[in-house]
Amino acid sequence: MKRVPKFVGLAIHRSRVHKLPILARAAGFSSALSLFPALIFVTALFFRSSLGRSLIEHLSTALAEVAPANVHELLTAFLAGGSACSNYLIAMTGFAAFWFAQDVNYTLIEGFRLTYELPERDGWWKDFALSSMLVFLTVVPFGVASIFLVFTSQIRDRLLPFFGIEGSITGLITLSGWGVAFATIVLIIATLYYVAPNRKQHWRLVFPGALIATALWFLSTSLFAWYVQHLARYTDLYGSASTVIVLLIWVYIANLVILVGCEYNAVRELRRGARG
Repeated sequence: MKRVPKFVGLAIHRSRVHKLPILARAAGFSSALSLFPALIFVTALFFRSSLGRSLIEHLSTALAEVAPANVHELLTAFLAGGSACSNYLIAMTGFAAFWFAQDVNYTLIEGFRLTYELPERDGWWKDFALSSMLVFLTVVPFGVASIFLVFTSQIRDRLLPFFGIEGSITGLITLSGWGVAFATIVLIIATLYYVAPNRKQHWRLVFPGALIATALWFLSTSLFAWYVQHLARYTDLYGSASTVIVLLIWVYIANLVILVGCEYNAVRELRRGARG
């Protein structure tokens, strides 16, 4: 644990050497392009069932917890606007979300290659196929966690008034929900670290970086949300475009910490090799 701050500092330095902030900007732009059609697709696909509506309500609540306020308002508007879409529009938004999401993974794969200083794969189509597969590998745990959180919310709403012990149990259920969210993000990032690099990986070696990246993401998101709310004046400078600018910065930060987490794993391996 004593070496963690030092390794994080080295990882940040190496990320600049490998020019990972440039790739994070590219991945952030694709993330923003994927996010809007994905919200419309999810809303249109699941709004017709009661469980689907519960998932959408939970997603909106979760966005309120992690996203800056004006970004949350924008994303919630897209959630509300996707409830009455034709099947053709559902298919189109689903394809758009998938295409830009795989582009995010494609960019991250390049970042992981630079992190470990690996050669390129033979043929661009291998990275394309891998980035497409990673879309599904990362969506599945997110969906399972969302369903779990919906059911825990329903259990809380139905049982707590009956037992009359709302205070302590509500806090425990809320804490467990945040624990599930944290573990889900760790699992998604660890999957990226394990599958994406063009080298043999071990789960025990990728989880430390995933933990660091998730912790940095929660911390940086909270600090950025506070900065936007209390210090920044994006609306005064950019007017109605300020929300999009804040969104782009937010997803840029998310992709950058993922790349820094991979650098953290690379630093750990180098230090372990040096000691060995």
